[in-house]
Amino acid sequence: MMSLNEFAFKSLLLTSATQSRIENGLVDLKFSTLVKIANALNITPSELLEGFDFSFKP
Repeated sequence: MMSLNEFAFKSLLLTSATQSRIENGLVDLKFSTLVKIANALNITPSELLEGFDFSFKP
């Protein structure tokens, strides 16, 4: 089984630092990165965002 870091690097070409910033909400993703993540998980972007709260919270 592949670790999350291995998955991020091999499937998405993301560094562990970038992956951590995404997970912690410290960076805004480009749409193309969102699509890459969904593709790597074999799901659609809409499935990835299902149940996401799109309310803006400054």
